[in-house]
Amino acid sequence: MKSDGEVGVRGRLRIVTLNAWCPSVFGLYRAARIGERLQLIVRELERLQPDLVCFQEMWDRQAIGVLSQLEGFEVVRPPHRPWFKPLDSGLLTLSRLKVESQAFYPLGRATRLKETVAAKGLHVTRHTLPTEREVVCVMNVHNGVHGPERRRRRQAEHIAEIADTLPGKAIVTGDLNADSRKHYREDWTPMQRLLDLGYLDAAAEHLAPGVHPRENRAAHEQLTFSSENGNHRSPIREGRIDYIFLRGFDAGALQAARRCFHEPVDGLHASDHFGVCVDVEL
Repeated sequence: MKSDGEVGVRGRLRIVTLNAWCPSVFGLYRAARIGERLQLIVRELERLQPDLVCFQEMWDRQAIGVLSQLEGFEVVRPPHRPWFKPLDSGLLTLSRLKVESQAFYPLGRATRLKETVAAKGLHVTRHTLPTEREVVCVMNVHNGVHGPERRRRRQAEHIAEIADTLPGKAIVTGDLNADSRKHYREDWTPMQRLLDLGYLDAAAEHLAPGVHPRENRAAHEQLTFSSENGNHRSPIREGRIDYIFLRGFDAGALQAARRCFHEPVDGLHASDHFGVCVDVEL
């Protein structure tokens, strides 16, 4: 994959997030058509030319191997997992920037089988910008979805606690499993807690600057988990649940925010989620 220039030279940083739906469990279960869908993921990355890509649910070893061969990217995965979790976190970051450090923070207990065997958590990576005078910190998140409200509150608070420690330019991105239409109306959800900490919901801010995301109809319509997706497996659940949040960038730095991986090829979508792509000026 060739880049159209070094990050910083072209004056922007492009961030992409996607729940890739690539589970593979001990050879006993593998999500449908991973090989074909991975080709679509690679094709879209070639088109987008991103600088940072944050994947969730990237468990399949063959898929990870293919991504590891992409030219110009460093592949970063959490360095360890709890001993009692058979699967790792499924979090994977591709970076064209120099990676200075990384850390993994497990989330609390979950109730679904997938969340019980997998190490759900937060993967924080610290990257050096080309000027070498600044860093950008990226937190890749896959939040739990089920369980009593008190447990989901603890997870949201943990996300906020770690996000608040990120210095300088900071990006929080991933699958928060919380619909903007509903969960922005709750003051404890991860999105609202991030807003309280000074983060911007990039898609909402780009579509309607200055409008609170709970009132932002244009953003609500940008569903990332939708029955329009041929891989969608939850007929009663739709919403904008995948996000990119920004903090510490100059005023006006947000240049674009849009969905990606949302167009099918020969009737096949790349994942059961749509992705999000954001451009910020450096």
